[in-house]
Amino acid sequence: MADYDVVVIGSGPGGYVAAIRAGQLGMKTAIVERSDVGGVCLNWGCIPSKALLRNAEVVNLFRRASDFGITAENIQYDFGQAIDRSRQVVNSLTGGIRFLLKKNNVEYIDGLGKLKTSNQIEVLGDTSRVLDTENVILATGARFRPVPQLDIDEKVVISSRQALEMREVPKRVVIVGGGATGVEFAYLYRMYGSEVTIVEMLPRLVPLEDEEISKHLERSFQKQGIQSMTGARVE
Repeated sequence: MADYDVVVIGSGPGGYVAAIRAGQLGMKTAIVERSDVGGVCLNWGCIPSKALLRNAEVVNLFRRASDFGITAENIQYDFGQAIDRSRQVVNSLTGGIRFLLKKNNVEYIDGLGKLKTSNQIEVLGDTSRVLDTENVILATGARFRPVPQLDIDEKVVISSRQALEMREVPKRVVIVGGGATGVEFAYLYRMYGSEVTIVEMLPRLVPLEDEEISKHLERSFQKQGIQSMTGARVE
């Protein structure tokens, strides 16, 4: 007899939602995660970047205070505190996910899950074990794709993961890639005073969105002093 009805590999938005629902339906469920509960989106992607964008919006409002008939002097911006706030938001949400998993009787297993057979999951961690299960859900998410011409040294060339931990705003920054992540960081850094240039290989920013959206965004960025180089490659 199998140990579990369902074992989910990966605790991102696909994985933890599936695990919670299986638990609600009365299935004996486990979820295996090698890193942070909630996956990349919650810990190092969508959520912390949106928290930082909110900070950037507030900074922008203070800079435009005179437009609203408000006079403010000696305003100071602490980017490190903005980073701390983004991590607090993440910790609050990951705590909520752990609570929901426990509430719905989903066993959380810390380790690297690997398919051993169609009904067996090998978990590698501090203590290795094999889980027998009737069903497997693979929700392992995606991986960061490096740019061949740019080796990440975590000093001059960094990934978005390092950017979400960096407590000081660079004076000048080149962002390679004008997709959603790239333009978010461009706006964030510009609001905190960086000279920002975006390099995008395709003909327009956010190339997966409607062309009209790209035009509006490019005009907005121009007004804010964000430079864009589209149809350009990095060597």
